[in-house]
Amino acid sequence: MNEPTGGRTKLLKLVRPLKSSVLGAGQPQHLAAGLADSPRVRTRLRMIPPVAGNLVRTCLKSEEEGAALVEFGVVFPLMMIFIMAIFSFGIALNNYIQLTDAVGIAGRALAISQGQTSDPCNTVATALYAAAPGLTQSKLSFSYTINGVAYSGTTCTSAVSNLKVGVNATITATYPLNISIWGSNPASGRQLSASITELVQ
Repeated sequence: MNEPTGGRTKLLKLVRPLKSSVLGAGQPQHLAAGLADSPRVRTRLRMIPPVAGNLVRTCLKSEEEGAALVEFGVVFPLMMIFIMAIFSFGIALNNYIQLTDAVGIAGRALAISQGQTSDPCNTVATALYAAAPGLTQSKLSFSYTINGVAYSGTTCTSAVSNLKVGVNATITATYPLNISIWGSNPASGRQLSASITELVQ
């Protein structure tokens, strides 16, 4: 814009701010300066936080939130160990329930097998395997007392002579107790055990 001043022409340049979001954008420089001098505009300009301040406040708004983050980092591993322990104890309890139920079924099968089996121990093992499909067969151990005579293993053909009507037959089965928490087994070497005594019919 040209403005005559005493015979000379003075050239005035209109300056626009780089960002249109700033107050006074699109106005001549002297008008924009006048807007910036206004108390309302100064107040609104002070309300615009710097970019760095926004980033800091976004990442860490207060000291309390930082403390909460540290507390979470300490508590989270302990919470995960506690949850894993619950799952491990649940699996161990399920194994014990299966073992107990299976021994009861195997004991009833032995009690009614007099005169129908040539290997009482095999009869018990077969019935127990079928009743506890969730247990690993190779980890199960058996011991028997038939008419006061002790046997063990999954076969005992010599026990047929002691399997008589009216005598007691005791079956005991054991299974390893495995409470695995992140690869560690605090119950290593311990066994789950279930036993039943039946009257041979």
